[in-house]
Formats: sequence, C-alpha cells, structure tokens
Amino acid sequence: MVRNVIDYRAWNLRSKNAQTILDESQQLLELANLQQQAGLFSDSEVTDAEVAVHQAAATMPSLQSAAAAALIALTVLTDQSQNRLSLAFNALHYTECSQACNRSRFAIGFASASS
Repeated sequence: MVRNVIDYRAWNLRSKNAQTILDESQQLLELANLQQQAGLFSDSEVTDAEVAVHQAAATMPSLQSAAAAALIALTVLTDQSQNRLSLAFNALHYTECSQACNRSRFAIGFASASS
C-alpha cells in the first residue's frame, strides 16, 4: 500500500507541475503574440510558442489518468472514498508545505542572526 501512496503522490505532483508548465506556456504565447503585433517577433517564434502550449497540454490527460488510477487503487485497498482520500492527501500536502516554510524561515532567521 505504501507503493500506491507514493505512486499517487508522484502522479499528482507531476500533474500539478505539468499544469504549471501549461499555464506558463500560455502566458508566453500571449507575450509572443503581443511582441509579434509590435513587430518584435516573427511568425516562427509565435509558432514555437504555440507548439510549446500544445505539447504541454498533450501531457495533461495521461498524467491525470495515472493519478486517478493510483487513487482508485488506494480506494480499493483502504475501503475509503476517493473524495475522502483526496482531502486527506491535500491536508497532508498543506501540512508538509507549512512545515517546510517554517523550517525555511527558521534557517533564514538563524543565518541572519549569525551574520
């Protein structure tokens, strides 16, 4: 079951990373279009930005499907609903992020105090 948890978290993180890449690619495409309108970019540079958006978008379905499959496997193993497991993992992720943030603040404060 530990392997299933790791798989779910890994696929979920990959999916979130891919979404971030897609969002950033879309922003870059918007900028490329604006620069083309201003005469600073050629058609090929805009096409490159469009290709990047399409490539990023193409990765999303398989990553989301893999995350969903891992979650379904966990629901079978734990006899819990998908919503309940998703909420539990989101709460765990939030707690881990908060702890990492606190460690970073402590390290920054410690480094400042010892300078």
